[in-house]
Amino acid sequence: MSRDRRARRGILVLSLWTAVGFHAAGVPAWGARVPDGRIAPDFAWRPARPSNIFLEGEDLVLPFESSAEVVACRVTDFWGREIHGCEVRPDGGSGALRPPPRRGYFLVRALAKKGGEMIAERYTAYAVIPPHAARDPAASPWGVATHFAQGMDPGIIATLRKAGIAMIRDELYWDEVERRPGQYEFDGRFVRYMRAAHEAGVSPLVIMSYANRLYDDGKTPWTDQGCDAFGDYGRAIIGKFGPQIRWLEVWNEYNGTWCEGPAAGDRPKSYAKMLRRAHAKIKSMDPRVQVLGGAAVLMPLPYLEGIFENGGLDYMDGLVIHPYRARPEGVDEEVEALRASMRAHGGEKDIWVTETGLDTREEHGWEKGRHMYEKGRAVAARYLPRQYALLLKAGCKRIFWYLCSDHHDFVAMGLLRDGNDTAGMGPHVVAPSYVAYATLIRQLDGKAFVRREGFREYSRAHCLLFSDGTDEVRVCWATEPATLELHADGPLAVTDLMGGPAPVAPQAGRVRLTLGEDVQYVAGRVSRVELANDGPRVLASAHEDFSSQQGERNWRYGYREGLGGDFCEMTWRKTEWDYRWAVEGRPFVHQSRDGGEPEGNAGAPTYMDRRWTSPCADDAFLAGHVASEDGRSDGHDVHILIDGDPVFRGTNGGGGRLSFSVPVSLRTGTTVDLLVGPKGETAYDACTLELRVIKRPQ
Repeated sequence: MSRDRRARRGILVLSLWTAVGFHAAGVPAWGARVPDGRIAPDFAWRPARPSNIFLEGEDLVLPFESSAEVVACRVTDFWGREIHGCEVRPDGGSGALRPPPRRGYFLVRALAKKGGEMIAERYTAYAVIPPHAARDPAASPWGVATHFAQGMDPGIIATLRKAGIAMIRDELYWDEVERRPGQYEFDGRFVRYMRAAHEAGVSPLVIMSYANRLYDDGKTPWTDQGCDAFGDYGRAIIGKFGPQIRWLEVWNEYNGTWCEGPAAGDRPKSYAKMLRRAHAKIKSMDPRVQVLGGAAVLMPLPYLEGIFENGGLDYMDGLVIHPYRARPEGVDEEVEALRASMRAHGGEKDIWVTETGLDTREEHGWEKGRHMYEKGRAVAARYLPRQYALLLKAGCKRIFWYLCSDHHDFVAMGLLRDGNDTAGMGPHVVAPSYVAYATLIRQLDGKAFVRREGFREYSRAHCLLFSDGTDEVRVCWATEPATLELHADGPLAVTDLMGGPAPVAPQAGRVRLTLGEDVQYVAGRVSRVELANDGPRVLASAHEDFSSQQGERNWRYGYREGLGGDFCEMTWRKTEWDYRWAVEGRPFVHQSRDGGEPEGNAGAPTYMDRRWTSPCADDAFLAGHVASEDGRSDGHDVHILIDGDPVFRGTNGGGGRLSFSVPVSLRTGTTVDLLVGPKGETAYDACTLELRVIKRPQ
């Protein structure tokens, strides 16, 4: 992710005892005195455990201070179901909530009342997870990106370790380490977080990052001298931290924000040169240290192929990608395409996903302005295990979630919340993605992907089998509601997204599992997995069926000059960032898996056209959306045509989302066209889209 160095160098001030209550209008703050003589606030949580994360068997207590006469508490689980309600009367300004010790993620609402009136409303969250001992910490794929070098509190490392996370990824900035040529000093915050990682038994992946004003005019290294100095900085890291350094990642997101100066003229060539010289310096210092190269944000195959063509594969032990995406499904296919490209250029390297995550700042109506983002955090929690399972299916060696804790611009991406406690929930309080990650680790640690099961044509259900040779676990979900039948002679243990157990016994040798986007884990011996036919059948999906071949899976990719224009096919083209469907001489109009961009304006629009041709006769719904990616856009003009006749029209605004569900009767050969054009002007008109053809139940 990008780093605003001016904004992010400040040290975060963190104290467990700074959470204070907001005052209701007209209600004074004075009240009962707490035992140390302070005046109790209206209401403030006082965590008993870091981040409110409890291991099974620990005393589950949520202390608070309040001048209220009574505090009414309501506890709900991840799905919003109430599991506990009670009233607590503070004693001397102190009180505590003791909810039932169930596994999972839970949200607590507390209403503090005095004289019959509410004086404060506060929320917090807590989690209960089982203990975990890593099967093989040295080979563990479970990592998380941190920002301790930017002042984040390294005290949270022990909390991350509790989840089962074995690695962190952070930086030791070159321009701070080498302030005078050839002299290396490591700031106290660097030493503190490296020491904290060592004491917690967590391995650090260190990024060698960014330019140094002493070399190449402070730009990205491009001369021999600058590249050699960059390599010497890597040697200095090894010299300082010794055996703790097992991997060094050469730069961060070189194809994105973090490359400037002459090196940016040909990024693949410049990066390959810097990598080659850094590799020689590092290996001469310690041959066992692995050098990770690529430094790619997203999975920009053309950029990476440029590195390969300049010999870069010979100077890396692993290839780095950051496959950020709106939906996980399809990421495994793109990783396989990357593997094929490596093979074509001389051989495969281990693939390291050193960042992946989801920035979701959505709010429920009841939480507006509270800086909690419960709605968006739930989306991220559902996303995490699907993304990880598919990346593991594709053979990725290590995977780092971004981010360990909310931080500056990334206010809702953390496994833990903001250390400054902007929401009044307690510093670094647990977020649901932490529990989703901890559950995934407990289910899959030490296991390898075996195969996908229960798959048939047009299936949108995923059942991925992982095994350690003895125990089997299946990771199951569906992008449209589906039912799996698992054939088993003995009992199976089903665990939900948040770690809640749900043991089931087969009936007549079968277990029926209803699937949605919430992952379910099934442990136990299964002889056969079948997809039942009792749910909606998805005939096509623009996102999941995406292809580089015209006509594959009945999809074609084109454009039209105005609504009345003819369908014209696009061609598959290479750009700096990716391969995409594009048009010669038209720099903006294009299509990709997630969406694309129109061109022109309302007076002379060029529509992108995603066309599907039905292979069967069926009654169906056309369901999907078109979403603007940038609030600076004035929006999109959206049409759906059936055999050229309009059946739907709508518009969205900049940053808005237009959803649709249109009933249709299909014949064999029916064409369905989703057209997206500019609403007015074309600036910032990139969009995401989905079109699914769903068979209507009989």
